[in-house]
Amino acid sequence: MRKLVAISCLMLLICLLPLGGARMYIVDSEGFAYTTINEAVADAGDEDIIYIKPGTYSEEVVLDKKLYLMPLKGEEGPIVLQGDGMEAGITINADGCSIEGMTIAGFAEAGIKVASAGNLIKNNQLTQSRAGILLFDSSDNEVSGNALTDCTGGIVLYAGSKNNRLLDNQISNSSLSILLRDVPGNAITGNKISSCDYGVYLMNCSNNQIDQNAIKESTFGINLENCTDNTIQGCTIESGGYGLNVLASSGNVFQNNNLTSFEDTAINMIYCRDNEFKDNLVKDSQFGIIVLDSEMNALENNRLEGTDRGLYVEDFTGHGLNNQISETNTIDGEPILYIYGQKGAVIQGREVAHLTLAESQDCTVQGNTITNDALMLANSTGNRIVENNASGCWGMALTNASGNLVANNRAVANKYNGLILVISEGNNISGNILSENSQNGLRLIESRANSISANQVDQNVQAGIWLNVSAKNLISGNQISNNSMGLSITMSVDNRIYHNNFLDNGEQAEDKLGNNTWDGGEVDGGNFWSDLSCRGYICQDFPKLISGGAIDRYPYAERDGWTKPRPLPPSNLSAKISTNASTNESTILAANVSTSISTNVSAGVTPDLSAGPSVNLSSNQSAEASEAYVNLSASDSGSDVGDNPSA
Repeated sequence: MRKLVAISCLMLLICLLPLGGARMYIVDSEGFAYTTINEAVADAGDEDIIYIKPGTYSEEVVLDKKLYLMPLKGEEGPIVLQGDGMEAGITINADGCSIEGMTIAGFAEAGIKVASAGNLIKNNQLTQSRAGILLFDSSDNEVSGNALTDCTGGIVLYAGSKNNRLLDNQISNSSLSILLRDVPGNAITGNKISSCDYGVYLMNCSNNQIDQNAIKESTFGINLENCTDNTIQGCTIESGGYGLNVLASSGNVFQNNNLTSFEDTAINMIYCRDNEFKDNLVKDSQFGIIVLDSEMNALENNRLEGTDRGLYVEDFTGHGLNNQISETNTIDGEPILYIYGQKGAVIQGREVAHLTLAESQDCTVQGNTITNDALMLANSTGNRIVENNASGCWGMALTNASGNLVANNRAVANKYNGLILVISEGNNISGNILSENSQNGLRLIESRANSISANQVDQNVQAGIWLNVSAKNLISGNQISNNSMGLSITMSVDNRIYHNNFLDNGEQAEDKLGNNTWDGGEVDGGNFWSDLSCRGYICQDFPKLISGGAIDRYPYAERDGWTKPRPLPPSNLSAKISTNASTNESTILAANVSTSISTNVSAGVTPDLSAGPSVNLSSNQSAEASEAYVNLSASDSGSDVGDNPSA
C-alpha cells in the first residue's frame, strides 16, 4: 500500500513538473511535503511553482523572488490563508509573481499587498480585511477574476501605481470597492460592484480608463475628486445615492454611461471645469444633472427620462455659469434650453423641458411652456420674463438677478415654490398666478427692494408669500387667499405691506424677528383682512394684530377698499355748507327749511329755528346749518322771519 502511494505521488510530481527546468513544491497543511507556505517559499527559487492543497494556513507570506502560488490540480476545497489580525496575508516584493485560487481573510492591512511590477493576481477570494488587494507604488500588474467581500477597501491602488489592469473582479459589501489615489494610467474594466459606499473612487488621479463596469446599490457610484483627464465610459450604475459625483476635477470625459434609479442625483458636478458629458442615459432619478460653481463644461446629447428634476445649474462665485449645454440634451424627449451670455435675445413660444437664462441682459422670454424643470434666471439684469407657463414642474427661480420684469406668468401646482428669489433685488414681480404649489407661492431669500404687486397667490400648501432675511420690499395689491399661511416674514426688516387682500388663510400673517410696516399710514391705509370685522372706510379704531407683534393700524373694512371712492370728511361738509351760499346744495337746503317753516306757521305752530333744518347731520353740523339759513334769509328778504310768517 505504501508503495502504491509513493508511486502515485511520483506520478503527480512528474505531471506537475513545469517545462524549462523550474521546480515545483507542494504545501499540505496535513503533513504531506511542506506544511506551511513559507517553508516552500524559503526553499524555492525564481520562477518556481508552489502548489497548495486545500486547508487552512495561518501565516504571513512574503515573496521576495519570482514565484507562482496556485492550487494543486485535481484537489477540491478552499485554500484558506487566515490572518486573525496579522498585517498582510501575502506581500509581493518581487516582480512577475502569480497568486491564484486562494481564499485570504482577516488581515489588518491587506489580504494581498503588491509593491512590485508585472504580477498576476487571479481568481482569489478575499474577505474581511482592511484592503482586499493593495497595490503600492506598483505597475503593470493584472488583477482579474477575484471575488472580494466585506473589506473596507476592495482593491486599492496607491502612491503612484500605474499601468495596472483591474479586470472582471466582483466586489461587494465594501466601503471603498475600488480606490485609486495619486495614480495615473490604470485600466478599470468589466468589474461588478454592489452594496458599497463608493463603487469606484478616484482621488488626485489622471489618465485612468474606467470602462464597462457595473455598479449597484452604492451611495456613490463613481466618484472623482481633484482628478484630470480620466475617461469614464460604458459603465452601468444603478440604485444608490449618486451616480457620477465629480468634485474639483477637469478635463475628464464621461460618455455612454447608463445611470438609473438614484435617490439623489445621477450626475453631480461641483467646482469643476472643462469636463465633457456626452451620450449618457439617466433614468428614474430624483435629480438628473446638477452643476454647481462649475464652468466651461460641455453637455451634449444626454438623455434624461423619468427624473423628478432634470437640470439644475447654480453659481455664487460669479463665473460658474459659463457652460455649453446644447439643445441635444433632452428630458423625456423635450429639449433643454440653456442660454448663456446673451444680450437682447428673444425666446418666444417654445415648449421645452427646462429653460435657464444665465449672465444675460435685456432679453425677452415670452409665452414659453416648461414641461419638467423650471424657468430660471441667473446672474442676469434687465430682462422681461412675461406670459410664460411653468406649472406642474418646479416653477420659476431668480438667483442673483436684478432689475428684471417678471409679469403675467403662470406657476401653478408645482413641486416646490411657484416663484423663488434668492439674493435678488430691484425686480418687478407683478400680475403672476402663483397658486396650488407644494410649498410657497412666492419665496424670497436674502432679496431686497423688489416690488411685488397684483399677484394672485392662493391655495399653496405652506405660505402664500414668505420673506426670509429680506429687506425693503414692497408688497402691495396682491390677492392672498386660502393658503396655510398668508404672508410669513422672518428675520426681515423695512418691508412695506399694504393694499393686499388677505382672504381665508389658515393663519393670515406672521412677522417674526423683524421690523416691518403693515400699512401706508392714515391716508393710504393698510390691508383688508377677511377675519377682521369693522365699520368705516378705514377701520382706524379696529387695528389688525399680526402674529409676532406687528400691527396693521389702518385696515380696510371692505375687500379692495383702497379702490373705492373715499368718503368726504365731516369737517369739509360743514365748511361747504357755511361758506358756499351760492351753491346748489345750499340753495336746496334753504328751500327745504323755508317750506318747513311755512307749513308749521300755517298750522299755528311757532317754528323753533334754534333746532335748525331737518337734515341728517350731527348736532354741531345742524346748528351751523341753521345759522347759515337765518343769515341767508335775512339777506334775501330784508326783514326778520318772525315779522313775516308767510314768507
